[in-house]
Amino acid sequence: MDPLVTRWNPSNVLVNIDNRSCNFTCVGYARTAGRRCHNTIAYANQIKAARLVAEMSRLDISSREITYLLEELAPLVLCRRWHQNQAADMVDDWQGEVDVLRHKTEAARRAEDEERRQDSRLQRAGERRVREAAQRAEELRHQQREAQQSDETPQAQEATLRAEEASSDQEAVNRIEIQQLRAMLASMCARLQEVEERNRELQHTITEQSERLPSRAVDQGAVSEADVLLAVPVSPTSTLGHHVEEEPALPAAATVERVEEDPTSPTISPNDQLPEEPQDSDNLTVEGDCSICLESLGSQNDVTRCIARCGQQFHRDCVGIWIVSGENTHTCPYCRADWVD
Repeated sequence: MDPLVTRWNPSNVLVNIDNRSCNFTCVGYARTAGRRCHNTIAYANQIKAARLVAEMSRLDISSREITYLLEELAPLVLCRRWHQNQAADMVDDWQGEVDVLRHKTEAARRAEDEERRQDSRLQRAGERRVREAAQRAEELRHQQREAQQSDETPQAQEATLRAEEASSDQEAVNRIEIQQLRAMLASMCARLQEVEERNRELQHTITEQSERLPSRAVDQGAVSEADVLLAVPVSPTSTLGHHVEEEPALPAAATVERVEEDPTSPTISPNDQLPEEPQDSDNLTVEGDCSICLESLGSQNDVTRCIARCGQQFHRDCVGIWIVSGENTHTCPYCRADWVD
């Protein structure tokens, strides 16, 4: 049976009908006595009437079958002698009671349905509000994320710009340092070339002066290049960048007169005039400027000297650059002797 079907008790609605007992009596109205008729009805009619009442109790109050069952029930509960003519009136009375109950039941059902619909509407409204609240919360979180991203984006851009600026500054510094190193190397190469040119000029001057010596002085012994170098007034500690004033070469006659003035003085041949031994490196006195870069020599640890011949002092770094600058530069920049480390 449909669970929505309302069960009802016919004994509470139908007049003089009690389905709790099969001892039905006549439900007709005795006009002479002014009361209900209590005549006994047939037992078979009682059994059939009880079955019809039970069947009606299982039907919905709004079912049309109840009317048919009422029309069938009325003759069974009226005595055949006096009150069978009241069956139609009894059916009308019962039908009125059933209609009243049906209206009440339908009203209660409508109220229940309305309450159920109201509950359903409230539930749907609550669910809608929950969905809207969740949607608003999601939109708010999305806006917060966008705001956070918009706040972080300038910071990230600023950090990127700072990194790029730092990188560009470092590159600029590196380029400047490279340019400075290139300029320094070019300057040192130019100075080395200048020193080499001056050394060639000095060598040429020494050669010319040796050719001007008198034949008598030459006959006393072969004049070595070192003897001629000692005869030239060039200071070992002088700076090549400064103007070097050379004494004019003496004429041959003056040289002969000087030799003849003191015949008792011992004759010293050019071969006897040996150059001074260079000072020991441990007792080296640092003075003057470097003949290559024309800068101050500085401390003793940064200075080297020509051991082979002239004893001229140089910067170690300058000599190293001079030696590796060409194939024929493994010589002293000053006296052109083979360089001895």
